[in-house]
Amino acid sequence: MPHRPARSETANRPAHSPRVVEYLPPQRLPEVPALVGSVPPIPLGQTPVIVRDWFDDAAAAAIPDHDATLPTARRAALAYARRATAHNTRRAYRAGVRAWCDWCDDHTLPCLPANAADVAAFLAAERGRGRSVTTIALRRAAIRYLHFIAGCAVPTAEAAVSATMAGLQPPPPRPASCRRRSSPPLPRSSARSWPRSAPTWPACATVHCC
Repeated sequence: MPHRPARSETANRPAHSPRVVEYLPPQRLPEVPALVGSVPPIPLGQTPVIVRDWFDDAAAAAIPDHDATLPTARRAALAYARRATAHNTRRAYRAGVRAWCDWCDDHTLPCLPANAADVAAFLAAERGRGRSVTTIALRRAAIRYLHFIAGCAVPTAEAAVSATMAGLQPPPPRPASCRRRSSPPLPRSSARSWPRSAPTWPACATVHCC
C-alpha cells in the first residue's frame, strides 16, 4: 500500500470567521430601597450649610402623611427607624453635626463624606476649646450617625480617630497598692511630755537581781 503523507492539524480544521461577542444591552441598576423617595435627596459632596440643614430635617424624624404610595411608605419607615433613637440623643446629635459642619465650613473641608484625618483634627480642636471628653464622644457619635443615615462609609471607626479619642481620655488613677504609705505624725502633746534626756525605760521598770 502506498504511503500517504500525514495531513497537518490546521489542514483538518475548517476555516472560522472572526468571533463576535454579543453584549447584553445596558440595564439600569436597581435603586437602594432605603434611599428611594428621600426628600430632600442626600447632599453628598455639598456645602456644610446644606448638609447641616438636611440633617436637621432628617433627625427630626417627621412622619409623612399616609397616601398609599410606596415612596411615602419608605419615608415613613425611615422616620420610624430614626425615632428608635431617643429624643435627647437626636438633639445632641444635631448639636454635634452643627459643630462639625461649622468647623468644616471654616476650614473649607468636606463634611459628607468626611475624611478620618479631618474628624480626628476636629475632635482635637474641640478638646482645645475646653470641651469635656464626654462632649467630644457625643461629637464623634453624631458624625457617625450622620454618615449612617446618609449611607456612607463611617470614618469615625478608623484607627486615626480611635487613637485620638484614646489620647483624650484622662490617665487612670494609680492603684492603692502603688501609693506611698506614710506613718501618721506624732501628736505634739505626747512629744512635749517626753523629755529628750529621759531614759528609754523608766527607773521603776528596771529589774534588779539579788
